[in-house]
Amino acid sequence: MFLWLNLLLWSGIGLGYFLQPPLSSSPSVYVYDGVKVQRQVEGELYDKFVAAWKIEVARRFPYALLFVCHGSVGYDIVTGLPGWYLFPEASGRIPVRVDLMARKIRDANPGRVIVILSCNPGHFKLTGLPGVYYALDSIWLWPDKNVEDTSGIKAEPGVVGNIHEFVSAE
Repeated sequence: MFLWLNLLLWSGIGLGYFLQPPLSSSPSVYVYDGVKVQRQVEGELYDKFVAAWKIEVARRFPYALLFVCHGSVGYDIVTGLPGWYLFPEASGRIPVRVDLMARKIRDANPGRVIVILSCNPGHFKLTGLPGVYYALDSIWLWPDKNVEDTSGIKAEPGVVGNIHEFVSAE
C-alpha cells in the first residue's frame, strides 16, 4: 500500500512539472524598484507616503518617473487667471505651472512615463503631453489600498488614491 501511494505521489509531481506553463506566459511581476522618484516635498512624514505611492504607480507603470509636489489652484501674476500650480517646499523655490514643469521633466526623461503626484483641486486638464499622467482631483496621501479607515474615502469619493484613476495628458 505504501509503495502505491508513493508511486502515485511522485507521478503526480512529475505530471505537474510537465504541465506547468512556460515562463514567458507567467504573469508579470510589479517592479516597483524601477519607479524613480523626484520630489519637492520635505520631511520624514512624506517618506512613507512616497514609498507607498511608488509601489502603487508600479502597478500600472513599472518604470515611471514619479514627480511629487504640493499642487493647488494658483493665479497668473500678469493675467490674474487661475491655473494648476506646483508649490515646492524647498526654500527659494517659487510656484510654477504644472504644464511647464511636466514638459520640462518629460523632455529631460525621453521614453519614460511621467506620473505627477500633485493635488489638482481645480480639476485642470493637461493636453499635448503624451506619456504624462496626472489626477483630476486632490490625491490621498496614502493610496486607497493602504488605507485602514475608509471613512474619508467614502466621504470624498472624488479624491484620487489609485493609479488607474490617473489620466493621460495627450
